[in-house]
Amino acid sequence: MALFLLLTTILHGCRSPDEENIEGIFTELDQCPRITTSSWRDPVVTGQILARMDAIRQYPLEDIREAVARATRVHFLRESPLFKNKLWILNRYLFNVPEKYPRARARFFFFGLPRPDDNQDYVNLMWPLGYTEDGRITLVGWYWFYKRGFMEKAMGASYDAVGEFDYFRSTFGLRALNP
Repeated sequence: MALFLLLTTILHGCRSPDEENIEGIFTELDQCPRITTSSWRDPVVTGQILARMDAIRQYPLEDIREAVARATRVHFLRESPLFKNKLWILNRYLFNVPEKYPRARARFFFFGLPRPDDNQDYVNLMWPLGYTEDGRITLVGWYWFYKRGFMEKAMGASYDAVGEFDYFRSTFGLRALNP
């Protein structure tokens, strides 16, 4: 265990995660409204979801990463499609992922493909986030993960939120906060 902690520290910086911050991030995720087929259309719910994402964005990035990693290790969270949706939104809110990205260059961390662009050679990695006319991030749709089981066996592994976090971080960098 000590070797694991040492390697984790070396690979992800010298700072140990702040347990109070991680608990705060979990609280924000827990209090974030569910993202469903109808809730994303409600401007009040959308505002609440984005406010929770923005609150999480204020924490140190290494603490956010650790919270995402812990969330994926906890059985009941890992199995919850509604919680996976929140991690999916969070990764897209934090990082400057594009709305149009060459499909051939994209990496995927779940058992499906993101929403294709009108041109099938591209994918919208930012989906279900998009921009308002004045350049603010907003929800423009919803995404649903199937529970583990039949669909996962048929289509591949479950969503790897940490792998996606690391990929988005190294490939696209942090997104600038809304104006």
